[in-house]
Amino acid sequence: MTLRKSEPFRVLLLDHKSSVFLLLNGGGVLAGRSLSLVCLGGNADINYRMEVRGCEPGALSLAGTAPCVRALEGFEAKKFLFVPDADWGPSGSVAVSIRIG
Repeated sequence: MTLRKSEPFRVLLLDHKSSVFLLLNGGGVLAGRSLSLVCLGGNADINYRMEVRGCEPGALSLAGTAPCVRALEGFEAKKFLFVPDADWGPSGSVAVSIRIG
């Protein structure tokens, strides 16, 4: 999927699971954005692997566990992928792939 720098989050739905995932695009870091994954409504934390490709050569990747929460109020990501401003490039977007499970 393509993620724009200005999008605060992206909703991800899986056909075979009843959970909804949010890819959070946070701006609380200097010179870039933080991408993290959270599961809404699930019963158990779920493993994932995220890969980001921007306008710079190479890819950024993160493997972790998406915490399952009932609400986002007060949620703070314990693990995130830092995507530097240079990777967002002139189009202001990056390509993100996420494998869940």
